[in-house]
Amino acid sequence: MTGLDQSPDPDVELDVRVRRDERAVVLEIDGEVDLVTSGRFHTALEQAGSARPDVLVLDLRGVAFLGSIGLSHLLEVHALVGAGVLRVVPSPAARRTIEVACLHPVLTMYDTVEDALGVTR
Repeated sequence: MTGLDQSPDPDVELDVRVRRDERAVVLEIDGEVDLVTSGRFHTALEQAGSARPDVLVLDLRGVAFLGSIGLSHLLEVHALVGAGVLRVVPSPAARRTIEVACLHPVLTMYDTVEDALGVTR
């Protein structure tokens, strides 16, 4: 899934790319997660979480804005897949939103996708 946009405004995009292997799903999200794009974000999270991967990495390094609706969807997928499965790699903006909302004890954050996957270099 790349470059699909459900928003009525063609200037607002949320790109979602999915990578899978035998144990992990990595969702790469680029754009802004707000009311306009939240449906696309929610659908991507729900589909990835429903696959019940051992590890679900949300690569949010390309997210310029993460609104409260996005936080709500993150908590939903966290509840769906469980603690330890969901691993978030935030952009500075997403990290700030997660920390201001005091969700950093709930959502496990990593600096890189490789760290989130447990890949050793």
